[in-house]
Amino acid sequence: TIGPDNIDHKDGDFFWADISAFTVFSDPENCYEVMPKIFSYLTKNTNLKQGDIYITLNDIKPHHVGRNGVAVPPRATPLSSHAPLPSALLPGLVAGGLAFVTLEYWRRYML
Repeated sequence: TIGPDNIDHKDGDFFWADISAFTVFSDPENCYEVMPKIFSYLTKNTNLKQGDIYITLNDIKPHHVGRNGVAVPPRATPLSSHAPLPSALLPGLVAGGLAFVTLEYWRRYML
């Protein structure tokens, strides 16, 4: 199993970032591009080692998310599937993942 109780993490740290975005991760090239950047960011800015980190990238469609009482409408123009992800997205992706992880930790251990 994957998780903090796994034998690989019994004496160490465990961090799982679960990041969802609209259509960004449907192109495998975007995932291959951003994954090393996320690992690099986390290992440089925390005490985590690469073996402590798990990352899942989830591609969701806008209509899978509700906002203002309705499903989010599709984009007027589709994203180019070959456009590289801007590096400026990385801190936001990591922050979003951290927020999710914090919420999951809080739910599991505080409720």
